[in-house]
Amino acid sequence: MNFKDDLIRRVKRLQQIVEQNFAPRITNIENYLSTLTERVQNGSVIVTGAFTTEKITPLDISEPELIEVYNNVPKVLLKNSIIAELTAKSYRENNQNQPIFLEKDDNGKYWIIVSNKNKIFLVPSINIKLHIHKLKTVEKLFYFTGFTPSADTHFLMIKSAKVSILPNGKEWKLEEKGILEFSNPSLHFSSILNIDNNLLEFSEFQPNTEVARENLYLEIKKIYNHLDDLKLQLNQFQEEQKNLHSQIGKISVLRDYVYLQIDLLKIRLDSLENYKGN
Repeated sequence: MNFKDDLIRRVKRLQQIVEQNFAPRITNIENYLSTLTERVQNGSVIVTGAFTTEKITPLDISEPELIEVYNNVPKVLLKNSIIAELTAKSYRENNQNQPIFLEKDDNGKYWIIVSNKNKIFLVPSINIKLHIHKLKTVEKLFYFTGFTPSADTHFLMIKSAKVSILPNGKEWKLEEKGILEFSNPSLHFSSILNIDNNLLEFSEFQPNTEVARENLYLEIKKIYNHLDDLKLQLNQFQEEQKNLHSQIGKISVLRDYVYLQIDLLKIRLDSLENYKGN
């Protein structure tokens, strides 16, 4: 198989992966977003208290749906989020029994998402995913499970945090911590390498002959070949995953363009109606 044929085969395989695994999810997400305007209660719902400062369109979305969207295509949530950060006092607070408060901050590390099911969710911004292990404040808002966070791990959100709006309309109080689960794919290969040690220990109980040693070396060689194949597959998967994220990003841009065209058409229709009325 030449390079061109191999490239075509990989493109078709990638398309199949998208259609089978990602396309249905993207369709569901698009359906959530396309029905937002129909489900908004009285336009932009005020999510503040007596002092109205922030307005945001609530999403008709349950927590399981929110988690699925966040773990797959989190960018679609940004449009309906308030970017927030811990207040200076909560940032310095070390007493775990003290309440945690957040405030609006365009450079913040968290997104506040309002559901019209009378719930306000809090999730980590996608901008901190690569260095979340360095941020101590995250542990104030989320429990960690799985592996110890590091540069080699990545996380999935298992449960979103919950917050409530304060009467001043400018701050949110943490009501319930969320859960982030960390994993480390590279450790899968370490477990394979442990087989080498088991084989060496096993060899101590075998007759010390040339045949036994030769068989042992052949087994070790097979294991290393298998390890190389697995590493190659992992690299291919990561490259395909990168391409998928790129394609998903294009879908998001296209969706925003369509919404913009719809808004322009609505404006033109309103203008025509006003013209007819006059």
